[in-house]
Amino acid sequence: MFAMPRANGVLPDLDRCPCCNRALVYVDGDNPSRARHNSTRQVSVVGHAEPLYRQCPHCDARWHRYPRRHPLRSAATAYVNAWPAHGFRDLAAAWSDGVIRLSVGGEPYDLRRATATHDTPTEPLSADRPVYVVTAWNPGGAAASLASNQARQRALESEVGRRGWATCPASSYDVDLRWAESAIAVSAGAEADVLALARRFEQPAVQRWTDGSLAVLASGTGDLVVEPTGAVTTRVDSRICPMRAVRGEPQEDDVCRDPGGPWVSASMHESLRWRCQREVLLDALSCDVCRGGPPQGRGRPIAVSPRLVASRYGPARAAA
Repeated sequence: MFAMPRANGVLPDLDRCPCCNRALVYVDGDNPSRARHNSTRQVSVVGHAEPLYRQCPHCDARWHRYPRRHPLRSAATAYVNAWPAHGFRDLAAAWSDGVIRLSVGGEPYDLRRATATHDTPTEPLSADRPVYVVTAWNPGGAAASLASNQARQRALESEVGRRGWATCPASSYDVDLRWAESAIAVSAGAEADVLALARRFEQPAVQRWTDGSLAVLASGTGDLVVEPTGAVTTRVDSRICPMRAVRGEPQEDDVCRDPGGPWVSASMHESLRWRCQREVLLDALSCDVCRGGPPQGRGRPIAVSPRLVASRYGPARAAA
């Protein structure tokens, strides 16, 4: 979202952490019109008279304090980029969970590793030969914008189509909907060729599903990143609104509503965050109510620079 520097040349404080999404702004209930407090840390560095960057008091995430043309921006960049991988997962952890959604015969199915709570398929679905789930999102595990991810995914699908491999639409998502990404399921082609394609699109791993078994392979070596485990398939009766999806709740008939408004700084930040998340989830999972149409709500904040999306590796870092 566009943010004008203040009179002192710094960017406005964020209302929520771009990593853990916890609130940074608190309003005094006795005087909500004036009493506001922002808990963001303004971090000072030896050699600089002014604080150099900002930090979340909850998860220690870092982001910039100064706009791009500010003389202290370049000095701050090294510290912001040195943010430790707090909250970010390694390859095995990133690919060991999540749900794969496959469109088989035009019907959606969810495929996941068997667990204590999901160990019996409600709708048997078998794979008589290996099925490889490949994505082009977030190359190298680095967060990218939705538009960039969509463009890369189209390029991947075009390449798969050129090779004439049998495919079906696919996606992957976190059970708590913290991230989602489009993918493609390939059921033809040698395993070595599929891994080579994943490497071309800078993907460190590929998921392999055979009848009753789900594993993760390293694209560089073909070695197992996650050992084969039992796989459970479930037919998706209704693609419930991903912005209101709560386990066990029925679908609602009305379109979801943008929570932003009235249009002050905090509500614009929240509206932009909400709409970006909605676009990502609809791209991967769709919705049987709105079919990808606009939400309810007045107005729409405009992002003048690409907004990074969360991925299976962890939350997106702030771009500004």
